[in-house]
Amino acid sequence: MSGYTLTWRGGKGGVLPTDGCVLRPDTLGAMPTDELARVPWIVGRQTTMLGDWFAMTGEPGPRLVVRDIPLLDGLGSQMQSGELVIDGDAGDELGASMSGGVIHVTGNVGDRAGGPATGKNFGMTGGEIVIRGNAGQYAGFLMRRGLILIAGTSQNGVGYRFLAGTIVVGRGPLDHPGLSMRRGTIVCLDPQAKIVTGGTFREEGVFEPVALRVVGRRVDELWDAFSIGGDVGGTTGGATGGATGGTSGGGPAEALSTEHPRALTPCGEHSRAWVGGWDGRWRLWSGDHLELGRGDLWQRVE
Repeated sequence: MSGYTLTWRGGKGGVLPTDGCVLRPDTLGAMPTDELARVPWIVGRQTTMLGDWFAMTGEPGPRLVVRDIPLLDGLGSQMQSGELVIDGDAGDELGASMSGGVIHVTGNVGDRAGGPATGKNFGMTGGEIVIRGNAGQYAGFLMRRGLILIAGTSQNGVGYRFLAGTIVVGRGPLDHPGLSMRRGTIVCLDPQAKIVTGGTFREEGVFEPVALRVVGRRVDELWDAFSIGGDVGGTTGGATGGATGGTSGGGPAEALSTEHPRALTPCGEHSRAWVGGWDGRWRLWSGDHLELGRGDLWQRVE
């Protein structure tokens, strides 16, 4: 898949940017290189240009790779299509209010991944986010549709005020997942994880759900398709109604440097937590029963 690679080289001043909302494949991918370099980027009180901060290679296309960046908030915010690859860590509000496309992060992300952008009433309404490290608090906050895959752990409040969609977490513990959720599915792949649900969820028993196999096929496709040098192929759809899928290969990424002022805890390497397939038995909780009680929380059973 064609597209640009932006490699961080730093600016001329001591102030680092924190807002990454401008970095979207659907808006930047169609520009010629000289126009891309002149895209305005407000840093502190100054208006700079992307070319002041990044070395740029590649050609116009639907794929945007960003490397070695400081911790930026809002990466992929409101993106509608294309593929955004963050080779490193991302800050808060990754993919905020996105409606399509795929975001891959090789490291960790901050709070409210897939949540609402500033001034928006809903989080992501489509598309897919793949986090190969750990996520902060409230991943999937006000999420309305789409898929979030977190290969590592997620801090408290995953799926808070969840409206619809699917969130898959590879490692526990889960602290009050799905609080105030109305619909949607949260899946924990770790059979040893401690899950604290509070009194508003009801344990329904152990089942062998066919629907999770459908979700699992798409999760496997997204994980296996990704590599920094490869691409995610061009078929639209998938189990979650998201963007693209393919089979170019690529293994788990190594943790990248976190030597910047807002460093996250290094993610280490998270291999496939779901090796062994999506068949088998799963424990189900329904809730939140203070809302509609239609949400599903599943945990793999050994």
